[in-house]
This record gives sequence, structure tokens and C-alpha cells, in this order.
Amino acid sequence: MRKMVIILLFAIVVLASGCSSKIHIPSQKKLISYLEDASYTVVEYSTIGDVSGVSRIVASNGDSILDVCYKVKDYASDNILDYYGKNYNKSYITGNIDGFVYYASDKSAWELSRIDTDIEN
Repeated sequence: MRKMVIILLFAIVVLASGCSSKIHIPSQKKLISYLEDASYTVVEYSTIGDVSGVSRIVASNGDSILDVCYKVKDYASDNILDYYGKNYNKSYITGNIDGFVYYASDKSAWELSRIDTDIEN
């Protein structure tokens, strides 16, 4: 009986681990490297709109734009998402995951970032 319980618990753990969502957010340094290697112009800021105290990276290459904010307080996420909606005409994906808020104008900018939220469009 004890052996059966151990096997059952092991099976539950294995199944549960397969159901978890996959999230990968590169470090700021790595993200900048990916973008610069792809000939994007990268600028860093500590504010976005009326929100301060964030680490913001804005990268552009022609019409392709990636704008991400690290270290965002919970109360500021909606303000940043509103900023994206008001200041960018086209959007491929925007979102917020645990203090990381992101915007990409197109699929190429999104894929280049190597951000994996497991919830892409």
C-alpha cells in the first residue's frame, strides 16, 4: 500500500509539472544585447509617463518597436499599459507579468526579445 501511495504521489508531481506555464524573461543586459545585435537602437529610461522608478528599455528599428519595463510596482502596471495604448498606434502584444510590463509593435520585435510568456498571440 505504501509503495502504491508513493507511486501515485510521484505521478501527480510529474503531471503537475507538465501543466505549469512557461515564462522566460531575459535579464536587462541580455535583452539589450539581443536587440543591439539585431541593429536595434536601444535607449534606457527610469520613467514612463508619470511612473518613475522603473528600468525601461525602448528599442527601435524602423517601425519595429519593443518597449519593456522591469521592476514595476503592482499599482503602476495599469498606468504603463495605458501609456502604451495612448502612445503607440500598432500593437502585436502587450502584457504584465509580475513586475514586468511589455509592448511589441510586431512579431519580429517580440521574437527577437526572446521573452517567452507562453501566452503569445
